[in-house]
Amino acid sequence: MRRAFFLSLFLVVFSSPAVSVSADNSPDIEIENAWARALPAVAVNGAAYMQIRNTGASDTLLGASSAIANSVEVHNHIHENGVMKMVHLDTLEIASDSTVNFKPGGLHIMLLGLNEPLTVGKKFTLNLEFEKSGEQTITVEVRKQ
Repeated sequence: MRRAFFLSLFLVVFSSPAVSVSADNSPDIEIENAWARALPAVAVNGAAYMQIRNTGASDTLLGASSAIANSVEVHNHIHENGVMKMVHLDTLEIASDSTVNFKPGGLHIMLLGLNEPLTVGKKFTLNLEFEKSGEQTITVEVRKQ
């Protein structure tokens, strides 16, 4: 009888699904309003824009990828000696409780070597890799803007 009791207790404890929730698994990174500008069919490169909101601890954007382009990079525009330049960023810190805006003339996701044209209404997926939050897959809508 005693053996049956402990066997039952063992089965209840170890066969129950885990219920605990860790703050590390919460969705602290929110990506909104992802879009890309429509381009002529002959364009070989494009860009994607969005807002990344971080409601948790500081995180770092490590990179991006998409089947729509041969290569995807995080870029920023800077003014240097009176000239606007585009620079590749290896990483981008997303500070705690902040929103980072990717927009034309500033931060953007560069789509290098487009595999298909960016036409109005088209949608494609973009994967963003964060140090703490892991991979986030979003849908980007191509707009006329």
